[in-house]
Amino acid sequence: GPNELAHPLSVAGVQGRLIQLRPQQRLAHSMISGGSLLAVHDGVLAIDAMSSKSERQILDFLMPGDIVFEAACLSPHKVSLRAITIASLTHAVGAEMSHTDSAPQFWQFLFEQAEAQLARANIHQLIIGHLDAEARVVSFLLALTLRSSGYLRSGMLLSLPMSRDDIADYVAVNHDTLSRVMMRLETLGLIQRINRHTVRIANIEKLSQLTPIWGMLSVVLERQAALRGLGSDSP
Repeated sequence: GPNELAHPLSVAGVQGRLIQLRPQQRLAHSMISGGSLLAVHDGVLAIDAMSSKSERQILDFLMPGDIVFEAACLSPHKVSLRAITIASLTHAVGAEMSHTDSAPQFWQFLFEQAEAQLARANIHQLIIGHLDAEARVVSFLLALTLRSSGYLRSGMLLSLPMSRDDIADYVAVNHDTLSRVMMRLETLGLIQRINRHTVRIANIEKLSQLTPIWGMLSVVLERQAALRGLGSDSP
Protein backbone atom coordinates (compact mmCIF):
# COMPACT_ATOMS: atom_id res chain seq x y z
CA GLY A 1 0.00 0.00 0.00
CA PRO A 2 0.97 3.67 -0.09
CA ASN A 3 3.54 4.93 2.38
CA GLU A 4 1.83 7.40 4.73
CA LEU A 5 4.47 9.22 6.72
CA ALA A 6 3.92 10.22 10.34
CA HIS A 7 5.37 13.71 10.06
CA PRO A 8 2.95 16.49 9.14
CA LEU A 9 3.08 18.50 5.94
CA SER A 10 1.50 21.93 5.69
CA VAL A 11 -0.56 22.78 2.62
CA ALA A 12 -2.27 26.18 2.57
CA GLY A 13 -1.96 26.36 6.36
CA VAL A 14 -3.43 22.91 7.02
CA GLN A 15 -1.49 20.11 8.69
CA GLY A 16 -1.79 16.78 6.92
CA ARG A 17 0.11 13.57 6.38
CA LEU A 18 2.36 12.90 3.43
CA ILE A 19 1.44 9.91 1.26
CA GLN A 20 4.06 8.63 -1.16
CA LEU A 21 3.25 6.55 -4.23
CA ARG A 22 5.38 4.61 -6.67
CA PRO A 23 4.74 4.83 -10.44
CA GLN A 24 1.52 2.99 -11.35
CA GLN A 25 0.55 2.56 -7.70
CA ARG A 26 -3.12 3.25 -7.02
CA LEU A 27 -4.78 5.11 -4.19
CA ALA A 28 -8.30 3.82 -3.60
CA HIS A 29 -11.34 6.05 -3.66
CA SER A 30 -11.85 5.23 0.03
CA MET A 31 -8.84 7.44 0.85
CA ILE A 32 -10.89 10.55 0.04
CA SER A 33 -14.08 9.57 1.85
CA GLY A 34 -15.35 10.99 5.09
CA GLY A 35 -14.67 14.63 4.32
CA SER A 36 -10.94 14.27 3.76
CA LEU A 37 -8.86 16.16 1.26
CA LEU A 38 -5.92 15.18 -0.95
CA ALA A 39 -3.53 17.78 -2.33
CA VAL A 40 -0.83 16.88 -4.85
CA HIS A 41 2.59 17.81 -3.53
CA ASP A 42 4.91 16.29 -6.16
CA GLY A 43 4.61 14.19 -9.29
CA VAL A 44 1.82 13.47 -11.78
CA LEU A 45 -1.26 11.31 -11.19
CA ALA A 46 -4.26 10.21 -13.22
CA ILE A 47 -7.91 9.96 -12.19
CA ASP A 48 -9.03 6.67 -13.74
CA ALA A 49 -12.69 5.77 -14.18
CA MET A 50 -13.75 2.24 -15.15
CA SER A 51 -17.08 1.76 -16.90
CA SER A 52 -19.40 -1.17 -16.36
CA LYS A 53 -17.78 -2.68 -19.47
CA SER A 54 -14.34 -2.40 -17.84
CA GLU A 55 -13.31 0.34 -20.25
CA ARG A 56 -10.94 2.93 -18.81
CA GLN A 57 -11.40 6.67 -19.21
CA ILE A 58 -8.86 9.05 -17.71
CA LEU A 59 -10.84 11.97 -16.30
CA ASP A 60 -7.87 14.20 -15.51
CA PHE A 61 -4.15 14.36 -14.95
CA LEU A 62 -3.22 15.86 -11.58
CA MET A 63 -0.11 17.94 -11.02
CA PRO A 64 1.40 19.75 -8.00
CA GLY A 65 -1.12 22.17 -6.53
CA ASP A 66 -4.18 20.22 -7.66
CA ILE A 67 -6.63 18.99 -5.05
CA VAL A 68 -9.05 16.08 -4.83
CA PHE A 69 -12.34 16.23 -2.96
CA GLU A 70 -14.62 13.27 -2.39
CA ALA A 71 -17.30 15.07 -4.43
CA ALA A 72 -14.90 15.48 -7.35
CA CYS A 73 -14.69 11.72 -7.79
CA LEU A 74 -18.36 10.83 -7.37
CA SER A 75 -19.17 8.60 -10.31
CA PRO A 76 -21.40 5.66 -11.19
CA HIS A 77 -18.19 3.90 -12.18
CA LYS A 78 -15.18 2.79 -10.20
CA VAL A 79 -12.78 5.72 -9.73
CA SER A 80 -9.23 5.63 -8.43
CA LEU A 81 -6.10 7.74 -8.36
CA ARG A 82 -3.02 6.28 -10.08
CA ALA A 83 0.49 7.65 -9.87
CA ILE A 84 2.08 8.28 -13.26
CA THR A 85 5.44 9.16 -11.72
CA ILE A 86 6.78 8.97 -8.20
CA ALA A 87 4.26 11.15 -6.40
CA SER A 88 3.45 12.53 -2.98
CA LEU A 89 0.16 13.89 -1.68
CA THR A 90 -1.00 15.58 1.48
CA HIS A 91 -3.89 13.78 3.17
CA ALA A 92 -5.89 16.04 5.50
CA VAL A 93 -8.99 14.90 7.37
CA GLY A 94 -11.88 17.05 8.56
CA ALA A 95 -10.43 17.89 11.96
CA GLU A 96 -7.15 19.03 10.44
CA MET A 97 -8.99 21.25 7.97
CA SER A 98 -11.19 22.90 10.58
CA HIS A 99 -8.48 23.76 13.13
CA THR A 100 -6.03 26.08 11.45
CA ASP A 101 -4.83 29.60 12.09
CA SER A 102 -5.24 30.51 8.44
CA ALA A 103 -8.74 29.18 7.83
CA PRO A 104 -9.98 32.11 5.67
CA GLN A 105 -6.97 31.88 3.35
CA PHE A 106 -7.28 28.10 3.26
CA TRP A 107 -10.92 28.09 2.22
CA GLN A 108 -10.27 30.80 -0.36
CA PHE A 109 -7.46 28.65 -1.78
CA LEU A 110 -9.73 25.59 -1.92
CA PHE A 111 -12.54 27.52 -3.59
CA GLU A 112 -10.31 29.06 -6.26
CA GLN A 113 -8.51 25.79 -6.93
CA ALA A 114 -11.75 23.81 -7.15
CA GLU A 115 -13.24 26.44 -9.49
CA ALA A 116 -10.19 26.24 -11.76
CA GLN A 117 -10.25 22.45 -11.83
CA LEU A 118 -13.97 22.41 -12.62
CA ALA A 119 -13.37 24.75 -15.55
CA ARG A 120 -10.58 22.45 -16.74
CA ALA A 121 -12.88 19.42 -16.48
CA ASN A 122 -15.58 21.20 -18.49
CA ILE A 123 -13.07 22.06 -21.21
CA HIS A 124 -11.97 18.42 -21.31
CA GLN A 125 -15.57 17.32 -21.91
CA LEU A 126 -15.82 19.90 -24.69
CA ILE A 127 -12.61 18.62 -26.27
CA ILE A 128 -13.54 14.94 -26.36
CA GLY A 129 -17.17 15.62 -27.24
CA HIS A 130 -16.85 18.12 -30.09
CA LEU A 131 -13.32 18.27 -31.56
CA ASP A 132 -11.71 16.03 -34.14
CA ALA A 133 -8.71 13.85 -33.29
CA GLU A 134 -6.07 16.37 -34.36
CA ALA A 135 -7.64 19.22 -32.40
CA ARG A 136 -7.97 16.96 -29.34
CA VAL A 137 -4.27 16.09 -29.36
CA VAL A 138 -3.20 19.68 -30.02
CA SER A 139 -5.44 20.93 -27.21
CA PHE A 140 -3.88 18.38 -24.86
CA LEU A 141 -0.32 19.42 -25.77
CA LEU A 142 -1.08 23.12 -25.35
CA ALA A 143 -2.96 22.58 -22.09
CA LEU A 144 -0.21 20.45 -20.57
CA THR A 145 2.43 23.00 -21.58
CA LEU A 146 0.50 25.81 -19.90
CA ARG A 147 -0.12 23.73 -16.79
CA SER A 148 3.54 22.72 -16.55
CA SER A 149 5.19 26.08 -17.23
CA GLY A 150 2.57 28.80 -17.04
CA TYR A 151 3.62 30.21 -20.42
CA LEU A 152 4.06 29.22 -24.06
CA ARG A 153 6.82 29.98 -26.52
CA SER A 154 8.29 28.27 -29.56
CA GLY A 155 11.27 26.08 -28.79
CA MET A 156 10.30 25.10 -25.26
CA LEU A 157 10.44 21.48 -24.12
CA LEU A 158 7.36 19.65 -22.85
CA SER A 159 7.65 16.63 -20.57
CA LEU A 160 5.14 13.84 -21.24
CA PRO A 161 5.52 11.50 -18.25
CA MET A 162 2.33 9.62 -19.09
CA SER A 163 2.28 6.73 -21.58
CA ARG A 164 0.84 6.98 -25.08
CA ASP A 165 -2.02 4.75 -23.91
CA ASP A 166 -2.74 7.21 -21.08
CA ILE A 167 -2.81 10.14 -23.50
CA ALA A 168 -5.01 8.23 -25.95
CA ASP A 169 -7.47 7.37 -23.16
CA TYR A 170 -7.56 10.97 -21.95
CA VAL A 171 -8.33 12.48 -25.37
CA ALA A 172 -10.60 9.53 -26.32
CA VAL A 173 -8.78 8.34 -29.44
CA ASN A 174 -7.14 5.01 -30.13
CA HIS A 175 -3.38 4.51 -29.91
CA ASP A 176 -2.89 4.35 -33.70
CA THR A 177 -4.78 7.60 -34.25
CA LEU A 178 -2.67 9.32 -31.60
CA SER A 179 0.52 8.14 -33.30
CA ARG A 180 -0.66 9.37 -36.71
CA VAL A 181 -1.55 12.80 -35.33
CA MET A 182 1.79 13.15 -33.56
CA MET A 183 3.63 12.14 -36.74
CA ARG A 184 1.64 14.68 -38.77
CA LEU A 185 2.41 17.47 -36.29
CA GLU A 186 6.09 16.60 -36.52
CA THR A 187 5.99 16.47 -40.33
CA LEU A 188 4.43 19.94 -40.35
CA GLY A 189 7.30 21.19 -38.19
CA LEU A 190 5.02 22.08 -35.28
CA ILE A 191 6.58 19.71 -32.75
CA GLN A 192 9.79 17.73 -32.53
CA ARG A 193 9.88 14.45 -30.63
CA ILE A 194 13.07 14.40 -28.55
CA ASN A 195 12.46 11.02 -26.91
CA ARG A 196 9.61 8.87 -25.67
CA HIS A 197 8.62 11.32 -22.94
CA THR A 198 9.74 14.71 -24.28
CA VAL A 199 8.66 16.87 -27.22
CA ARG A 200 9.77 20.32 -28.32
CA ILE A 201 7.05 22.82 -29.16
CA ALA A 202 8.60 24.07 -32.40
CA ASN A 203 5.96 26.54 -33.61
CA ILE A 204 3.48 27.63 -30.98
CA GLU A 205 1.64 30.09 -33.25
CA LYS A 206 0.76 27.54 -35.93
CA LEU A 207 0.10 24.80 -33.39
CA SER A 208 -2.45 26.93 -31.53
CA GLN A 209 -4.30 27.58 -34.79
CA LEU A 210 -5.20 23.88 -35.01
CA THR A 211 -7.65 23.97 -32.10
CA PRO A 212 -10.77 26.19 -32.12
CA ILE A 213 -10.78 26.46 -28.32
CA TRP A 214 -7.28 27.89 -27.96
CA GLY A 215 -8.60 31.17 -26.52
CA MET A 216 -10.62 29.34 -23.86
CA LEU A 217 -7.68 27.11 -22.98
CA SER A 218 -5.29 30.00 -22.52
CA VAL A 219 -7.66 32.02 -20.31
CA VAL A 220 -8.55 29.13 -17.97
CA LEU A 221 -5.12 27.56 -17.70
CA GLU A 222 -3.17 30.80 -17.36
CA ARG A 223 -5.45 31.65 -14.46
CA GLN A 224 -4.76 28.28 -12.87
CA ALA A 225 -1.02 28.74 -13.41
CA ALA A 226 -1.27 32.06 -11.56
CA LEU A 227 -2.87 30.25 -8.60
CA ARG A 228 0.15 27.95 -8.53
CA GLY A 229 2.54 30.88 -8.69
CA LEU A 230 3.86 30.08 -12.17
CA GLY A 231 4.89 32.92 -14.45
CA SER A 232 2.62 33.68 -17.37
CA ASP A 233 5.24 35.42 -19.47
CA SER A 234 8.00 33.90 -21.49
CA PRO A 235 11.39 34.26 -19.82
